[in-house]
Amino acid sequence: MNFKIMSSTSFHKIQRTYLISTVDEYWEKQQREVLSSFEGHKLIVMGDGRNDSPGHSAQYCSYTMMEYDSKKILTLRTLDKRSTDRKSTNMEKVGFEQAIQELTDNNIAVEEVVTDAHLGIGSIMSKCITDKSCQKVFTFLAMERRYMYHMLNFSTQFQQL
Repeated sequence: MNFKIMSSTSFHKIQRTYLISTVDEYWEKQQREVLSSFEGHKLIVMGDGRNDSPGHSAQYCSYTMMEYDSKKILTLRTLDKRSTDRKSTNMEKVGFEQAIQELTDNNIAVEEVVTDAHLGIGSIMSKCITDKSCQKVFTFLAMERRYMYHMLNFSTQFQQL
């Protein structure tokens, strides 16, 4: 059939020259529009990190933060283990810190944060508890304590039956 097929070298050169830069420009434009639309608002944000492999041997982590109501991606941080003293367990914490910093740099106030139970992020939140402006954290912890007390009390009564 004598089809002319592009070599992998040519394909990667075209990709590097045109495609990647175009996608990057479009992503940055979209992110500027999203962030400017939320500027000056108080937001509920959700964040989570995903490593390239399970366990403690991950090399890369992508930390994504999105707005709760619209589900729009506010920021996406990609981290390399080398930026966290070669400790893959610290990558999600650093990604969270960078994401929050990017939002505050763009004049976006974070009213609430929804995230998983990562220990590093928990330590950041516990530092926030000492701040008087974190009243919602105090309220949540008090409700959680009461809930745990009632559940333990109920389970003890249930076992006695």
